[in-house]
Amino acid sequence: MKFKLNGWQLKKVEEAPRGCEVELRQIPPIERLTGLANYQGLSETVESEIKRSKRSGRDFAVLVFDLNGMKQINGRHGLLAGDRALCRLAHIFRFSCRLIDTVARYGDDKFAVILPESGAEAADIVERRICERLSIDREQPLLSVSVGFAVYPEDGKTLDTLFEAAICATDKMKERAEDTVTHSRSLPFAISKQKRVLAPTEVDSLTYAKVERMTE
Repeated sequence: MKFKLNGWQLKKVEEAPRGCEVELRQIPPIERLTGLANYQGLSETVESEIKRSKRSGRDFAVLVFDLNGMKQINGRHGLLAGDRALCRLAHIFRFSCRLIDTVARYGDDKFAVILPESGAEAADIVERRICERLSIDREQPLLSVSVGFAVYPEDGKTLDTLFEAAICATDKMKERAEDTVTHSRSLPFAISKQKRVLAPTEVDSLTYAKVERMTE
């Protein structure tokens, strides 16, 4: 399979730790608009993580995000603004995740993040970070997301069952409207407990250090 790497994928290879062999086939096929992995890449990554988890005995987490109001954005602001909204969200995902994580767009307004060797605590950290960063994005139109996650193998042992669990969690959050970031009111309590947005270096040294300790 041949595909062209954009700047982010090339950066991902260039920034890999020294002594770590990185093969191009390890980088999932990308979706052209956002530069994120596409559905095929997402499926391959999840299947690979399932195999890895069976060997290592370590969990991994799947987060799913719905961009709220995509039809309204396209209708009121135009298709270009809709495309821009997708790219803005993709940028926040990249800025909020580790190099080993996989971020994918698998539907018109649907995204997923795969966190290798991470459990529910790590998924919650990443979810809050993404939501907080989205909440301070003041570019118009303002964006909001709904999110849910599932952990292998507790919530599912196949790609389908994992996504069913994560999507079910997302739907429940939509119904409660507790963990959807909006710009017309204060941040929900779960997110507002974060005192400030961490800089990239702080994210790596503080937040993800906590995630990595979970795998020891």
